[in-house]
Amino acid sequence: MSHEKSVSAGQKRHGSESVADRARDMATQIEGLPDAVVKSFAGGRSMYDRVAMLRSATNKISIGMFSVISWVERRAHPDTARLFRNRLDLVLSEAQACVHYDIPEYATGTPQQVFDEPSDGAGRTATLVVTTRLVAGFLRDWAMDIEAEQRKGDQKGRARRRWTQAEVDEAIREYAKSVQRKLAALRRAVAKGKPDAIKRAREVFGRNTLAKKLRCSGAMVSKSKPWRAIAGGLRLTGRKPGTGRGERVGVDIAVEQESEAEWKRLAAEQAEDSAADEKPRRRRGRQ
Repeated sequence: MSHEKSVSAGQKRHGSESVADRARDMATQIEGLPDAVVKSFAGGRSMYDRVAMLRSATNKISIGMFSVISWVERRAHPDTARLFRNRLDLVLSEAQACVHYDIPEYATGTPQQVFDEPSDGAGRTATLVVTTRLVAGFLRDWAMDIEAEQRKGDQKGRARRRWTQAEVDEAIREYAKSVQRKLAALRRAVAKGKPDAIKRAREVFGRNTLAKKLRCSGAMVSKSKPWRAIAGGLRLTGRKPGTGRGERVGVDIAVEQESEAEWKRLAAEQAEDSAADEKPRRRRGRQ
């Protein structure tokens, strides 16, 4: 049971792991190969046992590197991925070659100085330290490149989409319809002069709020007749409250009439939707 839980946790961890994180993890594992070579000698293990231990470690790296190399093949030049794969194969084969030696310095599983000159196996393992660090450095550079590429993609995804004014108008109507009850409550609060009512209305239906929601320019929202009509009732269009009818020009009166008509239309559409939703409920109640 505990094994199943650990496998499940591992699958979730790798499922949510980014390619950049995987590259860094592989860099750490590759850098750890010389230590794995040294530790494989602990306890007087035979050469066959040492080879089996290193093969397990190198196989794990080979499998883990798949997603990273695939990313490089797709996003960079294929020759770059091929060159790195050759270097990686060399490092992995060198790690396995080291444990074929009889290395007295590693007999206890930790490096010990036994002779004045290092044995052939110890010298080869020292070379492995250098090559693994170089390969790990390449991987960490790639991790930064991968994250930079992902940031560019995220910014592109957040870019404004190209709207026509008619599409913006329709989108605003649909949004207003979805929050009609909230807008109606805010309109009453604004009319009564309640504190922060206009601020709350701006958070729900302000020009900048809608521009961000629709990923369009604020100017397109300002030009939208449905927005001006509904925002007028929320006092978000700049006209000062309390202006007497005699002080308003014909344009102001026309805008107010348009606003009132839009609010009525919004309420009517909401009522129709509510009635349509209610019919199936009544049928189910009779059954």
